[in-house]
Amino acid sequence: MTLIKKHIDNSLSVKLEGKKESIYELENLCEEIGDLWNLNSKNRFTLNLLLEEIISNIIFYGFDNSEAKYIEVVANKEGDLINVQISDNGIPFNMLEIESKPKEVKLEEKEVGGLGIHLVKNLSESIDYMYQNGKNVLTIQINIS
Repeated sequence: MTLIKKHIDNSLSVKLEGKKESIYELENLCEEIGDLWNLNSKNRFTLNLLLEEIISNIIFYGFDNSEAKYIEVVANKEGDLINVQISDNGIPFNMLEIESKPKEVKLEEKEVGGLGIHLVKNLSESIDYMYQNGKNVLTIQINIS
């Protein structure tokens, strides 16, 4: 089990291994965040969905055969916004450069992939990305009002 750190500034952080088993540990993090900031069920669901989509993409597509694979998640709350920064040492990938899928496409015409990115873009208040010091750093804001 991964240790979730609670900091003096009321933020939470966790460092996950870059393997698929880490996805299951997200539920604990989301539960801890929800309890700490008294989130309702809708906001807890949104937070969990966004983190699961982002972390899954990193684990399944973001790592090559590099040695130590990790993902770090840091969350803090400012008023009605939850800020979540997700960083990893995987292959550079900026989801903001990926075009969102059109909404009105027949199921049989849809291409595989991209729905998670579409969800993240549409459920986040804001998204920021940078690649710095060999790390992808994605920051999302979730409005909880």
